Amino acid sequence: QSCARSMGSAQSKQLDTWKYDDFQIIRPFPQLPFGHESIVKLVEQPEVQLTMKSFPYKDESDKKAVENYVQMLNKTQSEYTLHFFGAFDHDDEKCLIFEHCSAGSLRDLIQTMKDLSLEERMKKLPRFLFHILSGLAYLHLKGIIHGNLKPEDIHIDKDRKMKIANYGFNVFRESISYNKTLESNEQQLIKELIQDKLNPSHDIYSLGIIAFLILTGSHPFKDQTSDESIFKDKLLTLPDQVGDEIKEMIVRMLNKDPTQRPFALELLDSEMMRTQANIEKEQQIQLFQKIKDDLQVPLIGSELEDKLIIQTQESGCELIISKLKDKKDDEGRKSAIFIGVTSELSNIFETRDLNLISPVYIDSFECLSFPSDSIDIRPLIFAKKNPYPGLIRLLQHQNDKVVLIAIKCIGSILIGSIDETEVNKLKKIHRASVDLSEIQIGRIKLKTIIKKNLKVTVNLTLRQMENQALCPIKWWIKWIKTKKKTLNENEVWLKSNQSEIMDIDRCSLNVRLVLKDAGIPENSRVTSIRAASITKAIQNGATVDEINRWTRHSSMANTIQRFYDKNNNDRLRGLLIL
Repeated sequence: QSCARSMGSAQSKQLDTWKYDDFQIIRPFPQLPFGHESIVKLVEQPEVQLTMKSFPYKDESDKKAVENYVQMLNKTQSEYTLHFFGAFDHDDEKCLIFEHCSAGSLRDLIQTMKDLSLEERMKKLPRFLFHILSGLAYLHLKGIIHGNLKPEDIHIDKDRKMKIANYGFNVFRESISYNKTLESNEQQLIKELIQDKLNPSHDIYSLGIIAFLILTGSHPFKDQTSDESIFKDKLLTLPDQVGDEIKEMIVRMLNKDPTQRPFALELLDSEMMRTQANIEKEQQIQLFQKIKDDLQVPLIGSELEDKLIIQTQESGCELIISKLKDKKDDEGRKSAIFIGVTSELSNIFETRDLNLISPVYIDSFECLSFPSDSIDIRPLIFAKKNPYPGLIRLLQHQNDKVVLIAIKCIGSILIGSIDETEVNKLKKIHRASVDLSEIQIGRIKLKTIIKKNLKVTVNLTLRQMENQALCPIKWWIKWIKTKKKTLNENEVWLKSNQSEIMDIDRCSLNVRLVLKDAGIPENSRVTSIRAASITKAIQNGATVDEINRWTRHSSMANTIQRFYDKNNNDRLRGLLIL
């Protein structure tokens, strides 16, 4: 069984109610300078193996540091970082629970690769680098630096995915004294720390050493003394057989000048990493296709044949859970749904004997129907196949957990459908093409399409105004000067304060956030603000024609806007600002 599936079954006992006696130590690791670590299992579910890390605290400052570390872990969950389940207090220490990666660490893997040829090592390196760089890019975007990345910190799960562990220790271990011989990468980091505090380039340097080690089995500064490696930065030469792209990448990562090292995102944009990304995506698609094909197989054979079919299907569901549970991989969810995994699960829910539907089926469906905050894929579930008949049928299941998750899935998909309705309303808005050829004489022309009733093209002209507080030309020029990124075709706006591009699906939510930031009450929405503007315009003496032209309340106003370019609402704007 996968840890993800078993942990899903453990949710009846909430993570924040765990205590030390709920676990049994299987194997302790040697004492660490900053605490201790053990492989443990849940007493109630002995098949679940986890990693427990315990950090003692002597005073309140130590306790606060550990609490900060826990908060950081709760905010940094990625498919390429070691999964954090939760934490609890025990005596004078905090116990943290992580997933246990049964395939060991990258250090273990490098040891098994010692007899491989250089050609075989070069074939493996792109995949290793892609996983590690993806994890580093995620952490760096969160403002988190590992600070001392080593092969031991790269864990490998049963699906051979590499996950970064032990990141963020610098938050609370600054007072720890290390009495051990430092490796050359640690020496270099100390040298850089003397000059400046940690930044992403330090992790890139450490990854360069790891890449060199994977290729050659040797440390890039192996034959030099400590003083030479720190102050002379003599790098061993890579073998001539190493490809130019790999060689250039490693040399750049090991540049002695931190400011000249590439960022993780920059490296991920290289041709080699883009190729690997496509390979990873294709492998995932192939996996979901196989799972879907297995789910399609009907139970019409002998009892033994049907049992083997169910076992195969349950294994596929477990793979879905291990890959998607608590992961922000909505592109993966989207692929699985589009391929038809949720449709086949729905078919099983509708037609199979309820006694033959184990919890793992609905567990996997739940992983697909609860997106993270990046893409709402729930409307796609309904578009592929109506899931409600099958989910409603599961309410008759004898297993309470199956019933509970079915209810949650029904609610989630309903919410997604409501949100999709709002998005469809928003899609009436279309981006405009802009003619700035006359901006110097105080005129901007806009051409857009409105699909509110009939699809019509609308030409608008913005003009210079004497009142600079109202002048749209001034606003536009200021926007052009501050705009730092050109938007793509499917992007609506750029939130410059967060460097975040909003697509159509997220635009509606962020309109509400803008209103909130402006101090507008939550019960006041765009329509109510518009209504208040009309009321104020009337009170301040605006004519019916001005209001109709401004609000498009009449077909005559629509015709004027489309064909006669009379949308000069300067007087009405002036009335509204009074």
